[in-house]
Amino acid sequence: MKMLAKVNREVLAIVNKSYIPVRTAPEGGTAPAQVSQRERVNIDVNRLHASRVEAARQAGAGDRGKPMPVQVEKKVGRNDPCPCGSGKKYKNCHGANA
Repeated sequence: MKMLAKVNREVLAIVNKSYIPVRTAPEGGTAPAQVSQRERVNIDVNRLHASRVEAARQAGAGDRGKPMPVQVEKKVGRNDPCPCGSGKKYKNCHGANA
């Protein structure tokens, strides 16, 4: 998801920075069309931004929750009896190699 958002951001940055020359008619009849096209692009970018914000808000809501506790096994001390049941101290039984 992060990679997709990064790629989209980079593509939009490149498209926004690019300059595409447009032919104009000798009568000047396409000038209003250019303005309306730019307004459409701005509206589309605003809609895109709004949809991204909404998607991020929805994605963030599902991820947040109580963190699960980590189950930690009880550690055996050096002088505790060995858990194998031999009756020896841990340091003299299984802990001798450690």
